[in-house]
Amino acid sequence: MDKSKLMLIIIIVLLVLLLGTVGFVTFFLISMSGDAEVEVDEIHRPVIGVHPRLPDLEQVELGSDQITTHLAHGADGRTGTAIVRIVAGIDVSDDGDGYAFIAEFERRIEMARSIAIEVLNGLSYDEVRTPEGQFAAREMIRIRLQESFETNLIVSIHFSDWLAVQGR
Repeated sequence: MDKSKLMLIIIIVLLVLLLGTVGFVTFFLISMSGDAEVEVDEIHRPVIGVHPRLPDLEQVELGSDQITTHLAHGADGRTGTAIVRIVAGIDVSDDGDGYAFIAEFERRIEMARSIAIEVLNGLSYDEVRTPEGQFAAREMIRIRLQESFETNLIVSIHFSDWLAVQGR
């Protein structure tokens, strides 16, 4: 091949790459254009397991240290241990009731921890080892806390530092 044909091929390849890049960037910017209008006041810290209609949440940890508790015997007779830090999402979007509830919740945090431990003690390793099982455990804790505190302001439960280990 002579130099002019090689140069023409190189130019064509570069043009194709350039047009592909421009097309990709244009598509990306067009698809993201709705997100570009978000104002800083609308950005909230994400909380796992929270319904998107509740933008005003406060996170309250169930104590400053991790919970370490035994899990129930599984079908195979083996037990397990769960080590977890639990965070409750409290709805504070309505006229200050949420903040008043947070004060009460923090005064009775040991009761909340006991409820969470009781729920986890009733579950086996096999029940909590999957994401679905952990979701079910979080929902059970949320429902029990709502019943015990007689409120629906507890809208989510999040596990952080989650570790479940099967025993012998």
